[in-house]
Amino acid sequence: MPTRQGRATRADTAPSDGTVEFLVGGMTCGSCAARVQRVLGKIDGVADAEVNLATSRALVRLAQPVETAVLQARVAKIGYTLAPVAGRRHDADTDSDGEAAVRRAWGAGWSRSPPPRWSRWSRWSGRR
Repeated sequence: MPTRQGRATRADTAPSDGTVEFLVGGMTCGSCAARVQRVLGKIDGVADAEVNLATSRALVRLAQPVETAVLQARVAKIGYTLAPVAGRRHDADTDSDGEAAVRRAWGAGWSRSPPPRWSRWSRWSGRR
């Protein structure tokens, strides 16, 4: 049975709603991340793109369905790799579980720490 060439399957097309996450390879500096972000943001169908150098991840918000191969080809053209993160799709209104956990841990740790005791400040507070 002949197959149609040039048609994208559901697996090759990123969903039109929400955000798709990718791993970006080859970035070594902030300019690299900015370049990848700029290229992803200029692709038709992409509403917005955020690239994080520290985590080597790109979050791409889509306005319409875009083939993953198109995103990968455009990024490969400037010398970087783009690989979809398996099973990771973000909704526009929620953070990832990892980000929320870090925020909760930071806040919980900060609130549990006792206030600092500086003896030199006690002169002005009336304590001796």
